[in-house]
Amino acid sequence: MTTAPLLCISGWASDPASWGAVLNDARPPIPHRHLPWWECLGGSAADNLLMRTLEQEEGPFVLAGWSLGSMAAMQAAARYPKRVRGLILVSATARMVSDKTQPGVAASVLRAMRRKLASAPLSVLEDFAGMSAATSAEGNPEPEDTPAGGPFTPSVCGAGLSPSAPIPSAPPILSASSTPSASSPPISVPHLSAGLRYLLETDCRGILKRLDAPILILHGERDQVIPAAAARLLAEALPEAHLEILPEGNHALLHTHPQWILEKIKTQSSVLSSQFSVLSSQLSVVSSLSSALSTQHSALSSQPSALSTQHSALSSQPSALSTQHSALSSQHSALSSEHSALCSQSSALSTQHSLSPRSRGIAHSFSEAARNYAETAGPQRAIAGRLIELLPKQGPAISVVDVGCGTGFLIERLHALYPAARILGLDLAPGMIEACRKRWSRAPNLSFAVADAETYETAGTFDLVISNLCFQWLDRPGEALRRWARALRSGGEIAASIPVARSLEEIYTSYLNAVGSKLPGMVFLSTEYFLDVLASAGLRFRVIHEESSVFRFHNALEVLRSLKAAGASFRHLPGHVPRSVSELNLMLDYYNAHYKQPEGGVSLTYRMLYFVAEAPR
Repeated sequence: MTTAPLLCISGWASDPASWGAVLNDARPPIPHRHLPWWECLGGSAADNLLMRTLEQEEGPFVLAGWSLGSMAAMQAAARYPKRVRGLILVSATARMVSDKTQPGVAASVLRAMRRKLASAPLSVLEDFAGMSAATSAEGNPEPEDTPAGGPFTPSVCGAGLSPSAPIPSAPPILSASSTPSASSPPISVPHLSAGLRYLLETDCRGILKRLDAPILILHGERDQVIPAAAARLLAEALPEAHLEILPEGNHALLHTHPQWILEKIKTQSSVLSSQFSVLSSQLSVVSSLSSALSTQHSALSSQPSALSTQHSALSSQPSALSTQHSALSSQHSALSSEHSALCSQSSALSTQHSLSPRSRGIAHSFSEAARNYAETAGPQRAIAGRLIELLPKQGPAISVVDVGCGTGFLIERLHALYPAARILGLDLAPGMIEACRKRWSRAPNLSFAVADAETYETAGTFDLVISNLCFQWLDRPGEALRRWARALRSGGEIAASIPVARSLEEIYTSYLNAVGSKLPGMVFLSTEYFLDVLASAGLRFRVIHEESSVFRFHNALEVLRSLKAAGASFRHLPGHVPRSVSELNLMLDYYNAHYKQPEGGVSLTYRMLYFVAEAPR
């Protein structure tokens, strides 16, 4: 995660260089830059230094935020996702103000702090410093745990308060004997007031699903400012989060436990760097082989022509040279095939190399499932058949693309329905594409490629774009749908089956009721979301159909095994934390008890949206 430069934003009332306590002594050094927290609160690049940096400078970057700084980091990452490789969030929350579902600080407390700033700013800072350093509700850490005065000395909590601000004489906690970082700009009372207003008004919960970069969350169990429960809720809501809780930690982790934070950053960085290094090495090897074979292919290409001339001149001699020519031609053909295969492999690895960590994990899971997918993916095959029923029964020799083709459930039916059509199958998982190529190796009008549905470049190319159970796996399904709508020729059609809200509710409801918390996993969007996306793309609906497809399994354990065997597994995703055996047993018991079927077994429900939409003529 730290192979990219770090942009560091500290917490309210803190020295902008607070992250130096963690990073300054790192070995090897970690490149980083401190941004004043009060310059990162605006809603656009014009008035937000962090967003302006992401917009104007070459990245990507890793954003490191502490407390208020973590909220600013999340907002910037949601605004500029392609410029952010990862986030490190310390003492973080999605919303500082508490409500019925969100642990935090009462809004009245923050408002009182703002009012008091005008007359007694140092008193406000002293109170906040004590709470930040505290490890119990009484508000005081053990003396041996924290230096006298707490970690919020002038270089930390009121550092460099601007002389222009109406500040009375400094109490010991802000004594002149401890100076702020030389590089830190002064903090003024207006800065502090603006920061409190930001904490009162900011709610990041609505943007969390858009944060698809790897995220490391570090929090203290004894944090008296932001409860550890808020960090757990944040981690559950983020697609790519890994949460670490320090049992004895307080709110001021940057200053009380800098080495622990550094070790966690290095550990997470090592995992991600290893994955990236393996893919880079594979790509490098294949590229080298491809280059070597291209050279050999070029050399051999000239040999058949030369041998043909020699054969013609010596046609009266024995047929040895003719045989040699034939052998070389065969060798040339074989090398051409091998070269083509390696080029495909190189292209596939290039696709994998460019994916987000989440997409690489999904591709890995489905590649593993490819071998037995046809036998284990019963619901997927049934839903594919239902989608085919909605297509016109006859058509000309058309150009078709199957987005997320898997092992070819739709390809098989499309090839029978439109035997003269040129059909392209695309899938993110190399294992799925390999299975398709083996099965249809002698079908000249069928082709397959490893490709990312969110970045595949095409426009005005296809008469039919079709997809079965694919778009729910994408990072940005709305953008992908609009991209594939643009791929249609005039009058072309896009058809898809997509699971929507309330799909697999037996699993999620059982876990919530049995364990008492949400099960991290896939978020199913609403039918209205997808219909709005298609309408905004200018498409005309021919078919819109929503239904519940209920599948029966012997028990809840078979449900989970079936989903895993079909590739619907999260174990390869960054930050994935396996559920404990006790939690899974509680969930399985609840599932078996509450979702029994009259004919025996248990149910699993897919709430499916089917549509066929036409591009303007």
